[in-house]
Amino acid sequence: MTPTPQPRTRLSLRNTLAALAFTLGLFVLNFFSRRLFLRYLSAELLGLNSTVSNILEMLNVAELGISTAIAASLYAPLARTDHRQANRIIALQRALYRYIGCAIVIAGAAVMAFFPLIFAGASGIKWYHPYIAFAAVLLNAALFYFINYKQIAYTASQESYRLRLSFQSVTLLKLAAQIAAIVWLPYKYEVWVALEVAFALLATLSLQLSLRRHAPWLRPAKLRLSTLRAEYPHIVARIKQMAFHKGGQFAMQQLVPLILYALASLAAVAAYFNYQLLAMAGITVMWMSLDSITGNIGHLVASEERPAVVKVFAELHSLQYLLGTLLAALFFLFASRFVALWLGEQYVLGPATVVAMTAWMLLGCVRYVNDGFLAAYALFSDIYAPIAEIALTLALAIPLGLAYGLDGIVWGAVASQLAVIFLWKPYFLHRRGLKASVSHYALRTALLLVIAAIALAATMQLPSVGDGWAGLAADTVIAAVAYTAIFAGLATALLPSMRRACRRFTSLIRKPDAHN
Repeated sequence: MTPTPQPRTRLSLRNTLAALAFTLGLFVLNFFSRRLFLRYLSAELLGLNSTVSNILEMLNVAELGISTAIAASLYAPLARTDHRQANRIIALQRALYRYIGCAIVIAGAAVMAFFPLIFAGASGIKWYHPYIAFAAVLLNAALFYFINYKQIAYTASQESYRLRLSFQSVTLLKLAAQIAAIVWLPYKYEVWVALEVAFALLATLSLQLSLRRHAPWLRPAKLRLSTLRAEYPHIVARIKQMAFHKGGQFAMQQLVPLILYALASLAAVAAYFNYQLLAMAGITVMWMSLDSITGNIGHLVASEERPAVVKVFAELHSLQYLLGTLLAALFFLFASRFVALWLGEQYVLGPATVVAMTAWMLLGCVRYVNDGFLAAYALFSDIYAPIAEIALTLALAIPLGLAYGLDGIVWGAVASQLAVIFLWKPYFLHRRGLKASVSHYALRTALLLVIAAIALAATMQLPSVGDGWAGLAADTVIAAVAYTAIFAGLATALLPSMRRACRRFTSLIRKPDAHN
């Protein structure tokens, strides 16, 4: 029987709340752990941790978006509870991940042979520190590729909150234990790394026990990769398409910093990355909120008729702009005050740069509903989109950077995202997936942006209640409440999609027992 929208809405809310709670918890504990790490250990060791993580991140490009393609292929069989088919698809992921896991472990071991050269000029660290740090992160990667890949059963079946309860709760405990260790125990860095390893194993055990209890159907078929590739050529084709998108994302992550280092002053680069850290925190909140319901979107696409899917898309689109524009507005209003209190006035960027970074952050915040539906429809065939984004960034950011410095580089990146993410992706989704008129989407987006501008203009008129951290916190809360009230009020009055979304969640709160 096809589940009703009520349980799906309940699961979506549960997944989103779990994602936000764990994101906040991880942010707070990471904030304290970094401060204490610098106080009790050293900036050199913190830099070592960042370096080995970046090395592993480069090796992980070999994943090539396999998990995204597999998840997109699981929505339909899980929606009709076809566990045999789901197990065979997950078996394909397991077979591919075994090759990738082996390749990453071998490549990682090869990279370790060059550590004497990579860390030759490093001071304040012992000779074995890079080896134990990298071994710890390499173990984490190996556990993911060989064992923890099974977590896809939760993300594809609308139960990502179980993944956070079983897996990320252990991560919170790990950070708390590491904080205590560096404050009170000897051999602080060695204990830090040992706890990294111990809790990686504990998280793996916790996930496996949770899956055994809540997903007893999960028993990937033991078949050869050649057999599975022949059985699922369409999934293999999706994986090849995703390789372009993942490669493009990685290239974009590296491209803008390289242009910055080449064209901007070191002082401007340092100030930029402080603001980027704040912007990325907001984008991460959006990503965690909407990525947590990707499975719910996939289930919706697999089990509902197109008119119902289009209606839910419009609701999520409206809610996304409420949260995304709120986060961008708070960044615009308070990022400079935060940086001034945090690091000093010398790190505050000019208003023009803050406007450019706000635009960059907003585009990053409002892409995820489109991305979620593109993944649900397995629409990865626009392999030239990431290539176009890279080409536009190079064509715009470099000349604009030469002419206008940091501001020009940021606006160049904004323009490339505007063309590919803001304009092309919605058109591609509506034409190939939703099969609905993109004009309705464009009109709704324009109206949402006008509402956001009105809410921001009104919020900017609020007086400040004080200086310092307490004043900043109070002003932020007041602005967030005022902005949300104005935006939600106007959007509810003007947009049917926002009214439906409000009714859906109001009904869920009033009658929770009806949605189990």
